[in-house]
This record gives sequence, C-alpha cells and structure tokens, in this order.
Amino acid sequence: MRELRPGLWHWEAPHPEWRPTEPWSENVSSYAIDDGERLLLFDPLAVPSELFDV
Repeated sequence: MRELRPGLWHWEAPHPEWRPTEPWSENVSSYAIDDGERLLLFDPLAVPSELFDV
C-alpha cells in the first residue's frame, strides 16, 4: 500500500479468478480515501450485486 497524497491510498492485489490466458492484468487496484470523518474504500473485488444490472 502506498499513500498517493495525504488521505489517499492505493494498493494492488491479484484477482482470484485470473488465469495466464486472460487478456487482462492479474492485479487489480483498490483505493482508500480518508476525509477526516469517514474512510471510503473502492474495492473492485467487492462490487455490490445491484451494479451488475446497470
């Protein structure tokens, strides 16, 4: 994990379904933002099921 700016962090982790034959990168990016009152997490592996219908 690295802090990009004060209160903004980025990290990467391997996608659990990735295989060498996939056309996309093994690692996916996640972010955290701390605005002083809340901690917001942006995690592509924890997408709410409601968004799949959009």
